[in-house]
Amino acid sequence: VTNGVVTLDPKTLAVRQSYSDPARTIVTGPVVFRQNDKDVIAVGTKDGQILLLDANTLAAPSATPAFTTAGATFAGEALSFWQEYSVAPVDPAAAAPPPAPPAAGGGRGVVAPGIPMIPGRAWLLAATNNSIVAWKIADEGGKLTLQPGWTSPALSSPVPPVIVNNVVFAVSSGKPAGAAGSGTPAVLYALDGMTGKALWNSGTAIKSYMPGRALWTSNSQVYVGGDDGAVY
Repeated sequence: VTNGVVTLDPKTLAVRQSYSDPARTIVTGPVVFRQNDKDVIAVGTKDGQILLLDANTLAAPSATPAFTTAGATFAGEALSFWQEYSVAPVDPAAAAPPPAPPAAGGGRGVVAPGIPMIPGRAWLLAATNNSIVAWKIADEGGKLTLQPGWTSPALSSPVPPVIVNNVVFAVSSGKPAGAAGSGTPAVLYALDGMTGKALWNSGTAIKSYMPGRALWTSNSQVYVGGDDGAVY
């Protein structure tokens, strides 16, 4: 709600808990994530802060400093949560995995074992009107805090990014043509999730701006929808 956060009972929709601060204006929808056996709610404020609240109590939140980037503001659905994962080290004493099925398609019923993954640091990403800002989620004596991580290069109206295998995919949405000019096309960027370092971008492959929130991932690919009716 405008000056706070309210949680509701899932069956009756009766108010369970509420947090309110007349000095703060909430401008983003909530993102809920699990950290240290607790459900945590993150929201963004008009002055560029991110608040963290205990979902069960809505106790007084941790808050980031306000943005120092001139003109940076949150979009309505600005926040994204992700967690680092790495491959578990190989145990030399472990049993060898079953052989791969023959190339001709035989060996039906043989299922390859899953690759053990180790969870690492958790992050919150915030899409402002001109960049993606990353915050590290830290536990300081049982209290969660957000520590500055990195800020992306300048982007035009980015939407909340998608994260695949520790890589952040963000779109500079571009602008539609108008009386002031011909507009600018969208550009998709791949950024290192831990450092924000640019790994790749789509260059001039996308021929129009991206309307709305037409960014998604599926089947080991990342998709961008253009105003020209094309999916890239």
